[in-house]
Amino acid sequence: MVFMVLPAAVMDLLGWGYARGLQTAWHRIFAVTLQSPWLMPYESDLHWMVPAAAMVLCGFFFLANVWLEYLVMRRMAQDVERRLVGRWVWLANALSYGLIEFALLAVLIGN
Repeated sequence: MVFMVLPAAVMDLLGWGYARGLQTAWHRIFAVTLQSPWLMPYESDLHWMVPAAAMVLCGFFFLANVWLEYLVMRRMAQDVERRLVGRWVWLANALSYGLIEFALLAVLIGN
């Protein structure tokens, strides 16, 4: 519960939880990056905002996945060099998240 309330409270305090409009390029960038976890209801623009916000979030998910998988694999494969574990984790996640980003880009361009 706290992990949902705390980010919402921070967004509210910083003024990120309010729709600012999409008049300028900076407003659009703000809407799909900093507000990507909670997209504002711009119904006429959601066709491009949803894939763009998902692309932004995938970057954060990629980094979290690399870190967590590295920690887990380091414990599971203790006889393997840490450097090799790190390389494997980065490569595996780069391939999978690269495909996801490519698919999202195709959806974004197709809209």
